[in-house]
This record gives sequence, structure tokens and C-alpha cells, in this order.
Amino acid sequence: MTAYKDCYDSGKYANQVKQDYADTLAAGIQGTPSFIVIYTVNGVTKHALIEGAQPFDAFQQAINQILNELGLTS
Repeated sequence: MTAYKDCYDSGKYANQVKQDYADTLAAGIQGTPSFIVIYTVNGVTKHALIEGAQPFDAFQQAINQILNELGLTS
């Protein structure tokens, strides 16, 4: 705990923490846990955001939607 407190108090990673926070806001993330699936369609990078503690079905549905968009399902 002492090592953690010393590191925290030093501010050594403060800029990285601020940048990570800004990045999460820019991605539309508002809470934890959150998951981003990044994929490319016709040269365009897209993402799917899954927020909150979701069951397996939520992930499966998001992945299936991406596969449909990519034309990889029958």
C-alpha cells in the first residue's frame, strides 16, 4: 500500500490518467465495464460499444451484427 500511495502522490502518471479519461469520453464511454469492438468495413474503421456488465448474449448479438455488416454470415 505504501508503494501505491507513494506512486499516486508523486503524480508520475497523472497526464496518462487524464489522457485515458479524455479518450474514454471521446469514445462515448460513460461507465465501467465497457467494451469496444473495432472493425473495418470497406476501408472505414467503425466501433461497437458494449456498456455495463452484460450477459454473453449481448456480446454475441453485437458480434453477429458486425459479421452481418461485414457480409460474413449466411
